[in-house]
Amino acid sequence: MDIKKKEALLCGKYDQINRLLAIQNIKLPDREDLLHEIFIKAFRSLGKLREPDKIDSWLWKITRNEVNRYLRGIIKKRQWTQGMPREELENLGKEPGAGPYLPVKDELEQICQRDELTRALRTLPEKSLIVFRLHYYEGYSLSETAEIMGERYNTVKSWHRRGLEKLREILKEDRAPAAEQKKK
Repeated sequence: MDIKKKEALLCGKYDQINRLLAIQNIKLPDREDLLHEIFIKAFRSLGKLREPDKIDSWLWKITRNEVNRYLRGIIKKRQWTQGMPREELENLGKEPGAGPYLPVKDELEQICQRDELTRALRTLPEKSLIVFRLHYYEGYSLSETAEIMGERYNTVKSWHRRGLEKLREILKEDRAPAAEQKKK
């Protein structure tokens, strides 16, 4: 396949990657920046793509790496604000030119919730995690996921169900101590 066809194929993935970033609760201005970075990197390394039929997984890896870079920046920002008094934290989001961003307090709360989910996802067995990535992040149905993984549909469905049960259990455990602290 020549480079022009690969470029056309890549351009067709823009909306898919945008939805993936939106699912991850990345705010619009940051999402636009990330989209530009992802597609610049993808276009620059398009010549390295040997199998055009695997463009989805190739582009997903680029996206994952860029999102991780973005999240590392947020974590550094969170560490920077950790020792600040509450009043200063609340005023950070209200500075002139803050635009459509959430107040820092709310944004940090969302990040903490994402961190809880990320920690919970890391405890899942690899097969369940792969099913979650393909089904929720890539948008494949469970039957398509089974086909991609080379497994039977009922097997993939079981991994999905067990993964959801484990996530619910872990997140419930994580939230129980927090609820007790709020009561005190």
